[in-house]
Amino acid sequence: MTSLKRYRQKGGNNRRKTALSSSQRLHQKETTLALFDQIPVPIARLDIYGFILEHNKLFSLLFGLSSNNVMKNLLFADLVATDSQKRVGEILEQTKNGSPNSTTILGHCIDSDPVWLKRGDGSNFPARVNIRSFIEGTKRNGRAVVIIDETPNYEAIRRKEQEKVDLKNKDQFKNEFVTIASHELRTPIQPILGFALLATQGLMPQDQAWEGVLTEARRLQQLANDILDVSRIDSGQLSYEFKNIRINEVLVNTIESLKTDMKKNISIVISIQEGTEGIEIEADKSRMAQVITNVVGNAIKFTEKGVIRIETQVFKDQNRFEVRVSDTGRGISADIFPRLFEKFMTKNHGDATTQGTGLGLYLTKSIVSAHLGNIVASNNSDAGATFVIELPISRQRETTAGN
Repeated sequence: MTSLKRYRQKGGNNRRKTALSSSQRLHQKETTLALFDQIPVPIARLDIYGFILEHNKLFSLLFGLSSNNVMKNLLFADLVATDSQKRVGEILEQTKNGSPNSTTILGHCIDSDPVWLKRGDGSNFPARVNIRSFIEGTKRNGRAVVIIDETPNYEAIRRKEQEKVDLKNKDQFKNEFVTIASHELRTPIQPILGFALLATQGLMPQDQAWEGVLTEARRLQQLANDILDVSRIDSGQLSYEFKNIRINEVLVNTIESLKTDMKKNISIVISIQEGTEGIEIEADKSRMAQVITNVVGNAIKFTEKGVIRIETQVFKDQNRFEVRVSDTGRGISADIFPRLFEKFMTKNHGDATTQGTGLGLYLTKSIVSAHLGNIVASNNSDAGATFVIELPISRQRETTAGN
């Protein structure tokens, strides 16, 4: 049996034996309440068994108990949340027989875990509980309980703790990014030097060497552009040139360009909604090509075999153009899914060729958001993942609707 349960039973059996006369209790109650209501903190007086005899208005307001009738025959234990009952019960037992005028403090958030109390509506809140035993003359006269709501301190401390965790995670991501970026920088540089060396020594045809140099140079250029774009996004300086563009043409041309460098046995199927081939949306053409390159490029990177399907749909009544990219690859790892569109989010699936900087999807999300659109991802039930990009056909119409 817990301390609070024993307390409740003892109180029920003995309370009437120690009760004062009606006139004495009324006088004592009026005097105590008058004093209690002058105290600027929630306070209550308990008898030696833990029943609440008197309390001030702040006490009843804190617990959401608006009248003395509610407090009648109420144990302080009834206001303690389940998780803290053992802890509070032990202290109540100790102070019952403890030294007169001694004070026990529980739950100061700065030094220890808070005591959890519960309001009349059933909600719990963290608190500091001061329990003070006292006597009048030679007779023990119960205890006073002062409650300090620790919700502001508790929330502030938890926020600071979360900020520390977030900062630590960011530092870890940045360290990983430095390592990955260093690897990504070395990866094209070494082949460029190798191609140049082989060509100058006559060990490789120059046209073949130049093709290899151009491929790796483009890769290096893309990495540099991504890093610069991230820097511009973070400083709010990434610029856009919004014009009416034929988005399906941009889509097809970008994917055809990706196909030329694709060395895998993958089929890419493009399905454009009938009658919408010439649809125009208000967007930055080069940034839209960047978005498509990142999303479809990821699908190619993480798909060894199978099909990548790109489908477009137009919802004119909703002012929305949608691109859906589905693959049959490895899917999105559970450990990075919650932060998929954050900076430095990358996952090596045990194959160095699939390692990236973790910047592509962050850039994609930022660009799509700047177009007042949205991008979401999900794992397919069978295999692979699906990315859905939604863009407004008219940014002006979208802005007006938003207002």
